[in-house]
Amino acid sequence: MKYVLKGAAFVLIYVISILVLYFCRTVPYAKIWDNYNVAYIEKSLSEEKALEYFYAAGCKDVISRGQQRIPDVETIIPLMQTFNRSFDSYLENRLSYFRDRDNGFQLFYIPTTYEANSVNAITQIQKKENVKAGLDDKEAFPWLMTSVCLCFFIFLFVMAENKKIFFFPGLLFTAFGFFVPEHGVQAAVIMSQLSLFMIQRIWRRKYALKKLFASPYFIILLITSVIMFILTSFKTFLFSMMISFFMLICLKILRDFEVAKEKKHTFKFDMLFTANHFEIMTRRNAVIMLTAVIPMIFILVIFLLQAKFTPKTTGTGLFIPAPKMQTLSDSEKNESESNFLPVIDDFYDWAFKVKAYPYRNLYDKNWENEMALVKPGYTVSQKTYSMTNNGIVEEDEVLLEYNIDFEKQINSFIKNLDYPAIEKFLMNQDRNIEVAYSGSANTKVQNDQLSLVVILIALIVPIILAVLYFLSENVLKKKKN
Repeated sequence: MKYVLKGAAFVLIYVISILVLYFCRTVPYAKIWDNYNVAYIEKSLSEEKALEYFYAAGCKDVISRGQQRIPDVETIIPLMQTFNRSFDSYLENRLSYFRDRDNGFQLFYIPTTYEANSVNAITQIQKKENVKAGLDDKEAFPWLMTSVCLCFFIFLFVMAENKKIFFFPGLLFTAFGFFVPEHGVQAAVIMSQLSLFMIQRIWRRKYALKKLFASPYFIILLITSVIMFILTSFKTFLFSMMISFFMLICLKILRDFEVAKEKKHTFKFDMLFTANHFEIMTRRNAVIMLTAVIPMIFILVIFLLQAKFTPKTTGTGLFIPAPKMQTLSDSEKNESESNFLPVIDDFYDWAFKVKAYPYRNLYDKNWENEMALVKPGYTVSQKTYSMTNNGIVEEDEVLLEYNIDFEKQINSFIKNLDYPAIEKFLMNQDRNIEVAYSGSANTKVQNDQLSLVVILIALIVPIILAVLYFLSENVLKKKKN
């Protein structure tokens, strides 16, 4: 009964691990914009008809040109329209988000929550309306990258001397790579698999732990894999610690089963050699470690093809609004140098000018020029007078200030808008970006710089350890000779 319970606990550990990883799974996005898909539809189909297809498919909060209004951040007094046309520039320029450069397509912005629904809507439009339509890059599970990690796990399993001790804990880390299919995580998982491969050779031998932690090769692999998980993200580090904890429990239960099995034998078998008679790193293990370079090169190539700093197509074949890349093609340079589309900071500026307008001096001819240079830190104040013991004192009372609190106030205003405003889309994008019509885009892949560092670490460390082993082996041979 005791071992039946332990067997049930073993299965339960696996079930809990898989369930936790499943509910905390992540799928990397390679999209032009954060939290939104872009749908492009020929203008021959009316906006109203296109929206009917989106709504019928279950899409909500679809942002389109015809739904835009003047955001009522303050009572806009009629006098503003008479005296100042500069307030219209933002309102006019933001409409550029709803067309391609050649004005042949209308653009819609759909929250990624409804990605599957928007795919169905576009399919119906193409089928029934006979117009060109499509979406930017769709979410896709990175099967190729996760398959590379799985193939390396299978390779190590075949090469392992104590297969079951490598298989069960190694499978947990491989599953981790499937549920969190990020480039850095895949690299860290491969390093963890190498660490487990070293453990299985001296499994259950006396002084095994002492031997392991006395091996610089194992220590470097273990520390490196931990550092890689930390660099990937704090969340993945916590997941890796959880998987490591479950792995230790699995190993403990496996050991108990082996001990129970031996008790049934007529004779008790003891291992003749302790772990001290074995080397953690051997010529065979060094060669196997070098083979880790192959999957890491695959992951590096996949990463470079998807990374944020690598130019790639928008997926539409059109020139549509996209974040400006560091390096533009020659065909895009003239377009990007002319006018950039407004971003959320432009809306902050517009909102501040609107709020400040009622306090302007109508006889101040320089006011519009001054407001054109508005930036964070700018204040609007008025003179106040109060009676003190020293007589009447004049003070400047700050009525409005362009600061973090003002931006938070505007963000709250945007969130509470009762219609799908383009400002909701802009608020979800990175700050300090420049947007222009482009046939290429900075697709969104999180933590690109750190992921590159992690991949390079995973690529270099096995090479260094293997080279150090072969060099030390040659030195020992020379000493013997």
